[in-house]
Amino acid sequence: MWLKYHHKFADGPGEEEWTYIGYTTADGAKEIVLELEQEYEWSEHYRGIDYDVVAAPPTDILEKEIKRYENNIKYNSEHLNYLKGLLNKNDV
Repeated sequence: MWLKYHHKFADGPGEEEWTYIGYTTADGAKEIVLELEQEYEWSEHYRGIDYDVVAAPPTDILEKEIKRYENNIKYNSEHLNYLKGLLNKNDV
């Protein structure tokens, strides 16, 4: 399941955002929304979140998520190889 949401402010809605929430219940989704609202609760202009729980996001959102994970894998692989290299250098 995915959470599609945008923060509401006195001057209008924020940018639409998507978050993968797994196989959660409606109560679980509400808990996630409450956590997201805490980011802005200090602002007198903040008006909460409009949200929907949906089965899958649009294709462009999925493509962005795939790209983000691919970049994470690439970075983590490079970092892992670097650390292994340091370990091997210290073993000599």
